[in-house]
Formats: sequence, C-alpha cells, structure tokens
Amino acid sequence: MSFPMPQYSRSQVDKAGELLSNPQISDSDKSKSLSVLNNWRSCHGYPVNTFQATLRSKLKTLGFKEVIVAQRLKRLPTMLEKLQRFPEMNLSTMQDIAGIRVILKNMKSVNKLVQEYDSGMRFAHELIRKDDYIKMPKDDGYRSVHLVYKYKNNLKPQYNGLRIEFQVRTKLQHVWATAVETMSTILGQSFKSGKGEEKWREFFILASAVFAYKERMPSIQKYEHMSESDIIQALANLEDELKALDKMEGYDFALKLVQDQNKTKKYYHLILLDFKKKIVRSWSYAKKNISEANKHYAAIEAKLRPGQDVVLVSTQSIRTLKQAFPNYFLNVNDFIKELKSSMIVVPGK
Repeated sequence: MSFPMPQYSRSQVDKAGELLSNPQISDSDKSKSLSVLNNWRSCHGYPVNTFQATLRSKLKTLGFKEVIVAQRLKRLPTMLEKLQRFPEMNLSTMQDIAGIRVILKNMKSVNKLVQEYDSGMRFAHELIRKDDYIKMPKDDGYRSVHLVYKYKNNLKPQYNGLRIEFQVRTKLQHVWATAVETMSTILGQSFKSGKGEEKWREFFILASAVFAYKERMPSIQKYEHMSESDIIQALANLEDELKALDKMEGYDFALKLVQDQNKTKKYYHLILLDFKKKIVRSWSYAKKNISEANKHYAAIEAKLRPGQDVVLVSTQSIRTLKQAFPNYFLNVNDFIKELKSSMIVVPGK
C-alpha cells in the first residue's frame, strides 16, 4: 500500500497556511498554497490508519460490543475557515486534520476506554492535549472527550510529528452533535461556529443539557443552577415556540443514494452530499488506492457549489457510515426519538 508522503517542509506548509488565512489571497498564490495543503492533509492518512488499527485491537481486548469507529480527513472549507478565524495558527500543527471518532454505548464504556489511553498502554505516540468536553461541556452544548497525539514511529520517521485527534463519545452525545450539523445544513446556518438564529442555538444547548442530565453528567455552566425538571421545562417551552420537532419531522429528508456498483470490499469512502438535488453520492476505494482517493477528494472540493459538502472517511461499511456520519444523509430521526423520550415527563408534552 502506498500512502502519500510529505513533499514540502513544515515552513513551506506554514507559509501556505498563512497565505490561505488571507481572504485577499491572489489566485496564483491560492492555487500553489492549496497544492501544499492537499499534500499535507493526505499525508495524515498513514498515521490515522495505524491509530485506528491499534484502537480496534484495544476495543476487541476490552470486549466492547456496540461500537462505531470511523476516521476522516478534515474538509477543505473547514480548514480554510479555521485558518481565517485563527490567523496565528500554524497549518503544520493544526491538531484535527486527521480524526478518529469512537461512538460507544454509554459513559461507562467511554470512561473505560479513555482511562486505557490515559494509562499509557505502551503507546509510543505523545499525548499533547486532552480536552474533556463531557465533564466541562462547551458553551454551545458540545460534549465529547478529545485526545490529541503527536505521531511517533521510528520505522516511518517522515510522518513523525503529525497530529491525530481522537474523539470519544457516547451514542447520545453523537446523536446531538450530528443533529446540530444536519440542521446547520438544512437551515443554512453555521451553529458549530456560534452563528445562526439565536433561538435555534439555544434549543440545541438546552437539548444538550437535558441529555447531560440523562447521562448523569455535568451540564454547561450556564444551566448549573437549574434543576433537571427546570431545564426540561425551558426546552419544552422553546420547542413549543419554535415548533422545532415538527419542523424537523416535516422536512423532506428523502435522499437518493448513488454509489459504486463494484461489490469488492472497500476501505475508504468519498461522500458527496448535494442538498439542493437531494442526492448523496459515494465512491469507494480499496486501502491500496488511498492516493487516488485523496486526489479525487481534492478535485471535488475545488468544484464544490453552494449546498454541496464532501468528506473522505473510512468505516467498516456503508451501513456503519450512515451511523457515524448521519449528517451527510440528513438523518435526525434518532435525535427526535431521544429528545421526545427525554421530554415526556413534562406535563402537556
């Protein structure tokens, strides 16, 4: 298997990031800088692949049954938005270009896996950052544990120093996070960036707080003084005002899935969501064709139109893909189901 290798020095990578952080960049500089960025991003394929292999082995040893594992390379629009939002950031040390997502049944499993990694477990890679957004949720309601590692492998020194972000979350936390992304697409608002209609953002924050109580975990600081019933009531009142669940259930989520007809087992999946046309198209690649997948990824990104989104991921199957990235299939059914069951104690709901 031939994985892409770095073709540019870290100083060249950082210079490209600096140029791309400037909205006034010339077309010529942008083209050259994007070539550098795309190579740098694709080079994370080898480290994240080895991380996933170690993770799957560890999950098997721990005896976890209900687990979803997926890896992805960060989307170009998100990388550019991050560089422009944080112009002092170095592209060479952006920590979440390569990410692994682990979705577990409950908090007991999350704590067990995180403790396993915290123990060191004969892990050569360096943990450089840990953010526990479950014990201390973000102000927007996001909850998950993030572990950021610096890759180290004496047999593959060309990849040393690359960052890998490892996200561990429960199914309930995952349902919330992907519902936020789905509704951002539907409503054309960037809730993850703190933008969009204030009442919709408050709706998701309250939903996160309700889910946190359900898992017996801390809510965001804003609601620490409120009881569980008070938070549920506040959510019910806002939901009644927005008719949020009615709207979510009323949207036409019928998507046409167009995928490869080749039945050969594949490892990488390139997913293109065209919201306006209600189409999800997928291309799948064997492990040995990772370079081809990366080139196709960059080519599609260069031609993205409003209402389109694309991502390159690795999952066990298309079925698992739909579970790991339901936002690319505009699926909020689990969120609606969980929220209704959480609000059932409120009189009149």
